Amino acid sequence: NYIVISNEDFPRVLIVRGRELYQNWDAKDIAKTFGPFPHGGQLQEALKVIRKIFPFRDAKCTPCGEGKNKACCPCFNRQIGLCPGVCSGEVSKAEYAKTIRNLKELFSGNFKGLKRQLDSDLHGRHELAVEPRAVLCFARCQEHQRCLEDHDGRERHRDWRRQLHVTIVLPN
Repeated sequence: NYIVISNEDFPRVLIVRGRELYQNWDAKDIAKTFGPFPHGGQLQEALKVIRKIFPFRDAKCTPCGEGKNKACCPCFNRQIGLCPGVCSGEVSKAEYAKTIRNLKELFSGNFKGLKRQLDSDLHGRHELAVEPRAVLCFARCQEHQRCLEDHDGRERHRDWRRQLHVTIVLPN
């Protein structure tokens, strides 16, 4: 089992078996591959946890204005908070590219670089958080930072939502 990040404007993050990867995927369709991972069930569980922290697009999400999604209808995962809004046009390419960059650093084991990036995002958003969406992003950055600081190979916080402290920043 491999984690594949597709080579698209809004990349998909997928779990692909080795046979499917080599038979059905071209090198030009893949931006990055991580693996092999020997236990597929554990990999799926890990990706579920990661997706709650870093929402990403999967195979079922069609970007706004493409294919069958001309009306920009949100997918099911968007409605439950596991998709960042690629399907409904709520997220830009630049914002989604940051999420994918964070995922790549996480999968490649670069925790210090990821923590540094989240720290800089946290400080930059703290000063500029003047709209409700920015407040949510600020709170999510705090939660990312806390998860990385508490990571020592074990899952300390089973319910990461309980650990999230939302700071409301009101405009002057």
